[in-house]
Amino acid sequence: MGLQKLNAIATSTIQGTVTVATTTTIIPSVQRFFASVTLSLGSFTIGASNFRNDNGNTVSALPSPPTYGYYNVYINGNLQPAGSVTLATTGLTIASTLSALSSIAIEVVDLSNVTSSSNVSNNFTVTTDITS
Repeated sequence: MGLQKLNAIATSTIQGTVTVATTTTIIPSVQRFFASVTLSLGSFTIGASNFRNDNGNTVSALPSPPTYGYYNVYINGNLQPAGSVTLATTGLTIASTLSALSSIAIEVVDLSNVTSSSNVSNNFTVTTDITS
């Protein structure tokens, strides 16, 4: 008996879906600091020890500007434009203002506390037909 060669064609069909569900949670950290100072013309810095936190306690340092977040500075209730104030742990620098007794408020919002999780599920079926 001679060698027989099987000649077959296999065709596979894949059907199904992949589902990805992602949940992202952001828990902002908000800190506020307050000071009453006499402002003058020109650039000057208000030292960190002049500020009190929400609990009324004097602080030794202010927070660094957050990498993922922002800070707002209010003078007498008016939001100051970007570039006119600079926040550092040692104090707040104000570019220029008028001379007057002023109420200063700093609001620091840090958005770096972020968690994400993804769940992947698939529902695939493979059907293979072999024909000769």
